[in-house]
Amino acid sequence: MNCSYPVDPRLIFYLPEGYRPVQSEIHVVQLVPYDDSHSLSRIFICSETGAVYWGIYPTDLPYPAPIVLDGITFRAAEVTE
Repeated sequence: MNCSYPVDPRLIFYLPEGYRPVQSEIHVVQLVPYDDSHSLSRIFICSETGAVYWGIYPTDLPYPAPIVLDGITFRAAEVTE
């Protein structure tokens, strides 16, 4: 995974050191449905920078859908100084 994006509109937030995964990861997440649809998307977590990106946004939705981050877990890398 390329973690060296410039300013990326998909960037959600950064994890601080000590809270980043050992390796970069991809997680499948559910979008909060406004109707009966249950669309899925992806969350990318970059181990080097701690950047958390919203992956593929479903283009068939007529509204910006919130995403659910519940259930994303990983073992954080050990921080050595």
